[in-house]
Amino acid sequence: MDNTNTSLKRFSVVCPNTDLESSLTIGSELIAEDYLIVLVDIPLNQVFAINLDSIARFPIRLPYDELIEHIDNDRVFLASLEMDKRVTLDEDLLNKGYRAKMEKRWLDILPLTLNLDVVLRNGYGEKIFDETRIKSGKSKQYIYDTFYSWLRHGCRKQGLGMPQGKDANHLPKTRVIHVKQGATNKGIPRGKILDERDFKNFQFGFRLYRKKNGPSINKTIHKIWEKHYFKTRSKNTALEQAHTGKKYSVQLLPAHERPSYHQFYFWLNKQYDGNLPKRDKTRKNATEYAANDQGRPGNAFFHIIAPGELFQLDETPFDEEMVSVFDSERKTKIGKATIYFVRDTFSRAIVGLYITLLRPSFATAKEALFNAARDKKEFLAEIGCPLDPALWNIQGVPMALLVDKAEFHNKVSEGPITDLPINIKFTRGGRGDDKPLAETIFNSFSKFFQGVSPAHQTKSHRDIALQLARKNACLTIPELYQIALVYIEHYNNKHVIKDYPLTREMIRDDVKPIPIQLWTWGLQNRPGYLSDFSESELYLKLLEKGEVTLHRNHVYLKDKGLRYNCEWTLAEGLQDRRSSGNKAKVFPCRYFRGLVDMIFLCTPDGLKLATLDAKDIAYSGLSFEEVHAYKEAGREPQDLLKEDEINSLISVSLFLEDTLRNARAQRIPSSMPNLAKINENRAAESIFDRVHLVNRFVQAICSEHRQTPSVGHQTLFSDEPNAAHSEHDDFYAKD
Repeated sequence: MDNTNTSLKRFSVVCPNTDLESSLTIGSELIAEDYLIVLVDIPLNQVFAINLDSIARFPIRLPYDELIEHIDNDRVFLASLEMDKRVTLDEDLLNKGYRAKMEKRWLDILPLTLNLDVVLRNGYGEKIFDETRIKSGKSKQYIYDTFYSWLRHGCRKQGLGMPQGKDANHLPKTRVIHVKQGATNKGIPRGKILDERDFKNFQFGFRLYRKKNGPSINKTIHKIWEKHYFKTRSKNTALEQAHTGKKYSVQLLPAHERPSYHQFYFWLNKQYDGNLPKRDKTRKNATEYAANDQGRPGNAFFHIIAPGELFQLDETPFDEEMVSVFDSERKTKIGKATIYFVRDTFSRAIVGLYITLLRPSFATAKEALFNAARDKKEFLAEIGCPLDPALWNIQGVPMALLVDKAEFHNKVSEGPITDLPINIKFTRGGRGDDKPLAETIFNSFSKFFQGVSPAHQTKSHRDIALQLARKNACLTIPELYQIALVYIEHYNNKHVIKDYPLTREMIRDDVKPIPIQLWTWGLQNRPGYLSDFSESELYLKLLEKGEVTLHRNHVYLKDKGLRYNCEWTLAEGLQDRRSSGNKAKVFPCRYFRGLVDMIFLCTPDGLKLATLDAKDIAYSGLSFEEVHAYKEAGREPQDLLKEDEINSLISVSLFLEDTLRNARAQRIPSSMPNLAKINENRAAESIFDRVHLVNRFVQAICSEHRQTPSVGHQTLFSDEPNAAHSEHDDFYAKD
């Protein structure tokens, strides 16, 4: 297969060559504008595409082979689709109004999105549109406009908040402003009709404001007025300079002849895309994004025609008892491992594998999905398996993923749902037959061990009671990986699917009902359902989702109780002190539960790194689960210490009260002395302190130098009476 066919994927833009001398017709369709490919059906020789430049119409059908011929002959070229920034943002970063409109429209056209291939093949005006219209209670034109808008934005839910119908391609006329905008002034008139000169002056203020430690907005506009909007500016005399300290005197133009503060503020706010850094304490910036916890509806029942159109993911505790890889004598039992298999619905091939001892959760499910989508050469090298990667040459992110609700119907799983082009579809509760491929592969792999491995758990109650399987455990996790990978290589390349419904095209091409042959044939004849990502980008997009709040000294990870530092939030001014009463700003984030040292904030500029704050550095290198256990273990001793502190404080308070009570009982009422008398009393009282300090000093000298010092003719600490200090001795001898 040539490279041209491979590049014809969904959401590529078909652009007619403008250098052609005559109009371009493909099939029966005149191609006079750009079209977005929304579905490729090679068996029917059809490509469905929707127009992009004029008012949206129902997608046209183009012959696949004829389109390829035009591409090869340069009459048509392919381009990627550039979308509005809001369409690719995380849902939590969209404003409340946009998100509400998006959710409402999404529910109105939901039946159409679940059966896209059926809708497109049936064509315009079929019964499914009438059923959707009746269910939503909206007009038929509204349903069509919303459906077209969803297609035009790459079948992304976020695109439904954008203008649609006649407004989608509307170009507003150049606005001519004849009066000053804004509310009516109170008091004197302020502001003017802004012109090019004003915007040029605003640029001067913008450069001044964005400097590190730059002035506030108020001071910036004052600087603009002083430099560009003065009526007179004169140099003061020496006498005036001495009195005022000002070298110049400036008289500004009247308020209605210069831009107002609010005009500059509005312009400056637009330069920061509505996210102006907070410099003034009075700045109000209510930008909290509410979490979206609604589940995503799913339906597993639709016709699958290509590889990558639907993967099925499931897990189960495998019946083989395991031992530790760190015990050379294989005596350390570790119980049963959990195995994840990911299968492609079209080819029945096993596309992903993950074995773990961790409890099933989104953290383990995402690893299985990551292994399914990544390059198998890297995966095999990572686990040290000598299997030839060419025997498992399967990779790519699927268009849809069928899973149980347990792992993906929660807040932490919103990362892959919003960041990757994957439509998550849920099985019904208690209905294992919704995922027959994922369920049956476990039985097949288990039968591979039965009768061969004595450590494989049977259904015998006697064997379970005697723990025979655990007694005979001998395999380690790496060995189970290698056995599973050899089995996958056999299953994908040799297993014959007896009941596979081969099409006439497959029979014509001599395709055998073997998974790898079906996968290869599907990629050659029905491409466009798999997306390619680098391993690092894919892994980051699969990280669990959480929320952080921004504070002046740190970024706080909610529900985990840890503090982080982020250079991006500091640079954007999002951690600046907020005015009283403002709630902390909330940001969505991604984290890896196995390591607390770093998280990633979801921002309009992509994922931004935040590292663990020094105050929580004691938890560095731990997992979030270990941090929780560490905090819980330390909480009880700390509570006991707190109780001991309270008891001691109460005892000290009782001593204080008792001492005060005795002192009050001995106090005799007296008249209130003046300040001079108080100072005299303080001087007399301090004599004792002075004598005490002198004695301590002299004792230190005697102890260190073993001699008795003297002051003048008086020997200190002698047995002779000291006449010079007799008055002091008499004073302290009094009762």
